[in-house]
Amino acid sequence: MSVTPIQSFKCPSLSGKSQLGCQIGKSADNKLHIRVTSNDGGGKFSKEWIAWNDIQKALKSWPKDEPITSFFLSKLYPYSSANCAGFLFACLVDLKVFEAVPNKRQYSLLDMKAVDLTLRQLKPKGTTSSVVAKKRAMAKKVGKKKVTKKRPSRSKKKTTKQ
Repeated sequence: MSVTPIQSFKCPSLSGKSQLGCQIGKSADNKLHIRVTSNDGGGKFSKEWIAWNDIQKALKSWPKDEPITSFFLSKLYPYSSANCAGFLFACLVDLKVFEAVPNKRQYSLLDMKAVDLTLRQLKPKGTTSSVVAKKRAMAKKVGKKKVTKKRPSRSKKKTTKQ
Protein backbone atom coordinates (compact mmCIF):
# COMPACT_ATOMS: atom_id res chain seq x y z
CA MET A 1 0.00 0.00 0.00
CA SER A 2 1.38 3.36 -1.02
CA VAL A 3 0.52 6.35 1.17
CA THR A 4 1.53 9.91 0.39
CA PRO A 5 2.24 12.09 3.45
CA ILE A 6 0.19 15.29 3.38
CA GLN A 7 0.95 16.75 6.79
CA SER A 8 3.60 16.24 9.46
CA PHE A 9 3.43 17.47 13.02
CA LYS A 10 5.00 17.02 16.45
CA CYS A 11 3.14 16.30 19.68
CA PRO A 12 3.94 15.25 23.23
CA SER A 13 3.57 11.64 24.30
CA LEU A 14 0.76 10.91 26.76
CA SER A 15 3.27 10.95 29.64
CA GLY A 16 4.76 14.21 28.39
CA LYS A 17 8.26 12.70 28.63
CA SER A 18 8.95 12.64 24.90
CA GLN A 19 8.12 14.37 21.64
CA LEU A 20 6.55 12.33 18.85
CA GLY A 21 6.66 12.94 15.12
CA CYS A 22 3.40 12.11 13.34
CA GLN A 23 2.16 12.14 9.76
CA ILE A 24 -1.20 12.16 8.08
CA GLY A 25 -1.32 10.67 4.61
CA LYS A 26 -3.62 9.64 1.79
CA SER A 27 -3.50 6.42 -0.17
CA ALA A 28 -4.03 6.14 -3.92
CA ASP A 29 -7.72 5.43 -3.28
CA ASN A 30 -7.93 8.73 -1.32
CA LYS A 31 -8.26 7.09 2.11
CA LEU A 32 -6.73 8.78 5.13
CA HIS A 33 -3.96 7.20 7.21
CA ILE A 34 -1.91 8.26 10.21
CA ARG A 35 1.38 7.09 11.65
CA VAL A 36 4.08 7.85 14.18
CA THR A 37 7.40 8.70 12.53
CA SER A 38 9.72 9.52 15.44
CA ASN A 39 10.10 9.47 19.20
CA ASP A 40 12.84 11.45 20.90
CA GLY A 41 12.28 9.53 24.15
CA GLY A 42 13.63 6.24 22.88
CA GLY A 43 10.50 4.06 23.22
CA LYS A 44 9.89 1.58 20.41
CA PHE A 45 7.24 2.49 17.87
CA SER A 46 5.96 1.35 14.50
CA LYS A 47 6.10 3.56 11.40
CA GLU A 48 3.22 1.54 9.95
CA TRP A 49 0.40 3.57 8.40
CA ILE A 50 -2.91 3.00 10.19
CA ALA A 51 -6.09 3.67 8.20
CA TRP A 52 -8.35 6.38 9.62
CA ASN A 53 -11.34 4.09 8.93
CA ASP A 54 -9.74 1.35 11.07
CA ILE A 55 -9.31 3.81 13.94
CA GLN A 56 -12.97 4.77 13.66
CA LYS A 57 -14.04 1.10 13.57
CA ALA A 58 -11.91 0.28 16.62
CA LEU A 59 -13.49 3.18 18.49
CA LYS A 60 -17.01 2.07 17.56
CA SER A 61 -16.26 -1.42 18.87
CA TRP A 62 -15.10 -0.02 22.25
CA PRO A 63 -17.79 -0.51 24.94
CA LYS A 64 -19.72 2.73 25.42
CA ASP A 65 -19.77 2.37 29.21
CA GLU A 66 -15.96 2.06 29.52
CA PRO A 67 -13.64 5.08 29.64
CA ILE A 68 -11.50 5.55 26.55
CA THR A 69 -7.83 4.68 26.81
CA SER A 70 -5.17 3.98 24.21
CA PHE A 71 -5.89 0.26 24.63
CA PHE A 72 -8.66 0.44 22.00
CA LEU A 73 -5.94 0.92 19.37
CA SER A 74 -3.85 -2.09 20.43
CA LYS A 75 -5.60 -4.46 18.03
CA LEU A 76 -4.35 -2.28 15.16
CA TYR A 77 -0.78 -3.23 16.15
CA PRO A 78 -1.10 -6.98 16.84
CA TYR A 79 2.63 -7.82 16.61
CA SER A 80 4.21 -4.57 17.77
CA SER A 81 5.33 -2.95 20.98
CA ALA A 82 2.69 -2.05 23.54
CA ASN A 83 3.88 1.55 23.14
CA CYS A 84 2.55 1.82 19.59
CA ALA A 85 -1.10 2.22 20.56
CA GLY A 86 -0.22 4.85 23.18
CA PHE A 87 1.92 6.84 20.76
CA LEU A 88 -0.77 6.80 18.06
CA PHE A 89 -3.32 7.79 20.69
CA ALA A 90 -1.12 10.78 21.62
CA CYS A 91 -1.26 11.88 17.97
CA LEU A 92 -5.06 11.62 18.07
CA VAL A 93 -5.20 13.66 21.29
CA ASP A 94 -3.09 16.33 19.58
CA LEU A 95 -5.51 16.31 16.61
CA LYS A 96 -8.33 17.01 19.12
CA VAL A 97 -10.07 13.67 18.63
CA PHE A 98 -9.85 13.09 22.40
CA GLU A 99 -9.29 15.20 25.49
CA ALA A 100 -7.96 14.11 28.87
CA VAL A 101 -10.35 13.60 31.77
CA PRO A 102 -8.92 15.67 34.66
CA ASN A 103 -7.01 13.67 37.30
CA LYS A 104 -7.45 10.34 35.45
CA ARG A 105 -5.61 8.37 32.80
CA GLN A 106 -8.75 8.37 30.69
CA TYR A 107 -10.02 10.39 27.77
CA SER A 108 -13.30 11.56 26.37
CA LEU A 109 -14.21 11.64 22.69
CA LEU A 110 -14.53 15.08 21.13
CA ASP A 111 -16.19 15.84 17.80
CA MET A 112 -14.92 13.04 15.56
CA LYS A 113 -16.94 14.34 12.58
CA ALA A 114 -15.25 17.75 12.74
CA VAL A 115 -11.80 16.15 12.85
CA ASP A 116 -12.74 13.81 10.00
CA LEU A 117 -13.84 16.77 7.87
CA THR A 118 -10.67 18.72 8.62
CA LEU A 119 -8.43 15.77 7.77
CA ARG A 120 -10.26 15.09 4.51
CA GLN A 121 -9.67 18.67 3.39
CA LEU A 122 -5.90 18.41 3.74
CA LYS A 123 -4.01 18.35 0.47
CA PRO A 124 -0.39 17.39 -0.13
CA LYS A 125 1.99 20.05 -1.35
CA GLY A 126 2.30 19.99 -5.12
CA THR A 127 -1.10 18.43 -5.77
CA THR A 128 -3.14 19.46 -8.75
CA SER A 129 -5.27 21.85 -6.73
CA SER A 130 -2.25 23.75 -5.39
CA VAL A 131 -0.65 23.80 -8.84
CA VAL A 132 -3.89 25.17 -10.31
CA ALA A 133 -3.99 27.86 -7.61
CA LYS A 134 -0.41 28.89 -8.40
CA LYS A 135 -1.23 29.03 -12.11
CA ARG A 136 -4.26 31.22 -11.42
CA ALA A 137 -2.13 33.56 -9.33
CA MET A 138 0.41 33.76 -12.14
CA ALA A 139 -2.34 34.46 -14.69
CA LYS A 140 -3.53 37.40 -12.60
CA LYS A 141 0.01 38.78 -12.47
CA VAL A 142 0.43 38.41 -16.23
CA GLY A 143 -2.82 40.27 -16.82
CA LYS A 144 -1.50 43.30 -14.91
CA LYS A 145 0.68 45.94 -16.48
CA LYS A 146 4.30 44.95 -16.28
CA VAL A 147 6.52 47.21 -14.27
CA THR A 148 10.12 47.25 -15.32
CA LYS A 149 13.03 48.83 -13.56
CA LYS A 150 14.82 51.58 -15.41
CA ARG A 151 18.41 50.74 -15.95
CA PRO A 152 20.97 53.35 -15.08
CA SER A 153 22.53 55.11 -18.00
CA ARG A 154 25.69 53.55 -19.27
CA SER A 155 27.13 56.78 -20.51
CA LYS A 156 30.29 57.79 -18.75
CA LYS A 157 30.29 61.03 -16.84
CA LYS A 158 32.77 63.49 -18.11
CA THR A 159 35.14 64.60 -15.50
CA THR A 160 37.16 67.75 -15.79
CA LYS A 161 40.68 68.00 -14.58
CA GLN A 162 41.80 71.12 -12.93
